[in-house]
Amino acid sequence: MAEDLLKVEKAVRDILLNDWDPIGVKNNPNAKAEYDGYALRVTGMLLNGSDESKLTEYLNKVVSEDLELPVNEAVAKVVAKKLVALGLEQQQKK
Repeated sequence: MAEDLLKVEKAVRDILLNDWDPIGVKNNPNAKAEYDGYALRVTGMLLNGSDESKLTEYLNKVVSEDLELPVNEAVAKVVAKKLVALGLEQQQKK
């Protein structure tokens, strides 16, 4: 169980870094942990059954309020879809 959780959390971190990356740090080897705090929150949201709209809303809120950057709704939706797919994979393994 704990091992599965760690795999999901790592997958979430990878998606946030490689697909979401609102501050453009994915190619900086020193910034691999930049979104880890958000990954923990997203992992919790997935485990609690959050859907694409809730995840999109959260990602957009982070971008606009925490990072104070313009929201890219299309990117947030694509990322949320990938994240939900991770959560569904995890639930199917149970």
